[in-house]
Amino acid sequence: MDYASKIEPFMQGNFAELGLWYGLGVIVLLLWTLVWKGLALWHAAKNGQKFWFIAMLILNTVGILEVVYYFLFREKGQKGHELVEENFPAKDIEEEKK
Repeated sequence: MDYASKIEPFMQGNFAELGLWYGLGVIVLLLWTLVWKGLALWHAAKNGQKFWFIAMLILNTVGILEVVYYFLFREKGQKGHELVEENFPAKDIEEEKK
């Protein structure tokens, strides 16, 4: 059986471009996931939400879980700033002059 004659219709035309579009699609999907995962993990760690951090770190949902967390479940407060202020109080300007 001549398999080359069976494949030949697929190799003509723009079939080779399909690989290029597939590759670009994978890169776009990777960047989408990376941005949302990084943003969501940052907020989960900053707010001390260990369950969400571990879930988003382990599960790969192409950014869906991260987007849901970011818009529905993250704490909107500035807990990270509060921790910094507690551990590293701001110096007064007069103290810095001394």
